[in-house]
Parts: sequence; structure tokens; C-alpha cells
Amino acid sequence: MTRLSFPAFRTLADRLADELPPDLTRNLNGGILAVPKRVKRGGYWILGEYVEDLMGRTVYLYHGSFRELFAGEPREVWEEEIRETLMHELTHHLEALAGVDDLGQAEEEEFGPL
Repeated sequence: MTRLSFPAFRTLADRLADELPPDLTRNLNGGILAVPKRVKRGGYWILGEYVEDLMGRTVYLYHGSFRELFAGEPREVWEEEIRETLMHELTHHLEALAGVDDLGQAEEEEFGPL
């Protein structure tokens, strides 16, 4: 059973982000940031988020939300979930660069507006 501390979560997220091919993070000028907060919308824990605003393009990973869902899981589960969340949020990023939002539309169809 693992309850990954925020510093350990941030270190793991940084390592996984460093393993990504540079083309996936092109124009992600805000970077990939692990933050301690937890986010819940529409009854769902939000593990990560791609944000495009006046400050640029950023992927956020929410440690508190991961802790809510995976507190009792082994480190390997945390690592796989962080990796999956990174790829999901980078899909949003790449679609935004291409001028489409297919993943966002699919999420809205499945979960409704969050």
C-alpha cells in the first residue's frame, strides 16, 4: 500500500515527463506541472488538465486527486496512472495545436460538461 507524498509524486511526474518525445511537448510553453491540489467536477476526480490561456499552454497533474483515487495502490499503479494522464492531456494539447477538439467532444458526450 502506497500513499505517495507530494514531493515523491512530483519527482515521479517529472521523470515520466522527461521520458516523453520532445515532439509531444512542442509549444507546451507552461510545461507539465504537478500541483498538490485535488479537483472534483461533476462528481468526478480530475487527475490532470490541459489549460490554454493567456499565460500559454500547460498540463497540470493534481496530486490530491490521485491521492483520493489511488492512496492504497502500489507505486506501479501510480506510475501507470500518471503516464496515462500525461498522454491523455498531451492528446488535448496536440489536438489544440491542430485546431480540433475531438477528445474534448468525446469527454463531453461521455461525462457531460465538467
